[in-house]
Amino acid sequence: MCSLTVILGLHSIEAVLEWISKAWEELPNDVVKKSFKACGLMTAIDGSEDFKVACFKDGGSIGTEGLDVLHKLRTTAARPTDGQHDSEDEEEEEILV
Repeated sequence: MCSLTVILGLHSIEAVLEWISKAWEELPNDVVKKSFKACGLMTAIDGSEDFKVACFKDGGSIGTEGLDVLHKLRTTAARPTDGQHDSEDEEEEEILV
């Protein structure tokens, strides 16, 4: 069994960090970019790449239903308002702040 505790016990933290750094440098840029998109960290702000987030994929931890909910929320948030809020909207805004 190889755990971080065992590795750190046998090697200096500097050596372990050097291994991690070298491994990171060997990754192709497209793999890093795809990984960030799969985590939802570098997807388009307009929602056009939400389908690339791993948890929203079929069989993901949230699934495609979650993607539908996200799109509905985006649509709701993008609707123009007349400047008036009901108490439920104000309550929701307080929670988000």
